Amino acid sequence: MPVGAVRLRRGGLTLHVCDPGKTGTAPPTSAGDALDFAATRAFVESEMVRGGIPPAIARCMGDHMVARPDYARFAAVATSADQPPAADLKQFKQVVGALVDGCTR
Repeated sequence: MPVGAVRLRRGGLTLHVCDPGKTGTAPPTSAGDALDFAATRAFVESEMVRGGIPPAIARCMGDHMVARPDYARFAAVATSADQPPAADLKQFKQVVGALVDGCTR
C-alpha cells in the first residue's frame, strides 16, 4: 500500500490516505495499546504502594517490570479480578521478590 501524503496549500492541508477496506488490520501497536500499557503500569505501581511498598521502591519495580519479556503475563496476574492459577501466582510472587531485591539493594 502506498504511504500517505500531506500537502500544504493556501486553503490548508490536504491529506491523502489509503483505505485498506474491510480486510485491513490494525497496526501491531497503537495509541490505545500505549495508553493501556501506561495505565496498567500505573495501576500495578499504585497497588504496590497501597500494599505498603515505599513509593521510590514501587517506582523502581515499575521501571524494571516493564522491561521483562514476561511483562504481559505479569500484568495480567497483577490486574486480574479473579484468582490466577497456582503456577501463575507462584511465578508472580517470584518476579515480585526479584524486583524487590533488585530495588532495595
